[in-house]
Amino acid sequence: MSGDLKGLKEGEDYYFNERGLLVFTESYLEKKGRCCYSGCLHCPYDKKLKNQKVNPDIPQELQLDGPDSPSDEDLESLADYYTKNL
Repeated sequence: MSGDLKGLKEGEDYYFNERGLLVFTESYLEKKGRCCYSGCLHCPYDKKLKNQKVNPDIPQELQLDGPDSPSDEDLESLADYYTKNL
């Protein structure tokens, strides 16, 4: 797993909880600059998420808010694809 954490500092960017699971810190998540919609324990974007419309037919990683966000038309196409092909 250390290869996946290259450039990150344990204790500053992440830590391992009592179950041995990796947990990103609020500081690290803020540095990322946007929410990943994974329900992170220390998510600094919680307030924004509560007001965010979420489409359950679209994978969470595609439901981004910001300049990298897919357009509404792209999201609808992806939702159609996933509901028809899964």
